[in-house]
Amino acid sequence: MSKSDSPGTIAEICIDSVEGVRAARQAGAARVELCSALLEGGLTPSYGMVERAMAAAGPVGVQVMIRPRGGDFLYSDDEFAAMKADIEALRPARRRRFRVRPARCRRCRGCGANR
Repeated sequence: MSKSDSPGTIAEICIDSVEGVRAARQAGAARVELCSALLEGGLTPSYGMVERAMAAAGPVGVQVMIRPRGGDFLYSDDEFAAMKADIEALRPARRRRFRVRPARCRRCRGCGANR
C-alpha cells in the first residue's frame, strides 16, 4: 500500500470502505481506488460512500471507479449514459478523479462508439 521503491511508480490498492481508506492512509498510501462490490471486479460506489471516503482520505489521492456492472467492459449506450450521469453527480466535491475502463463497442470493431 505504500509508495513503491521504483522512482515514479505508485502502488494503488482497491478498497470498498471508509475503513479501507483509513487503513491505507495509516500505511502511507499515496492513492487508492474506491469501489463497491469488489467480488464483481469493482463497481461505482454510492455518493455517500464517496463523500465519507474523501473526508477520511486526507492527503491520500482517491480515484473513484465508474463501472455500472460486473462482467466485461463492453458497454451499451445506456450504460455509457449512466456512467456519465454518475460522473456528473460525483464531480462537484473536492479533488475527484475517476477511473473508467471502457472497451470496444459491441456492434463493431473500431467504430469509436465507446469513447
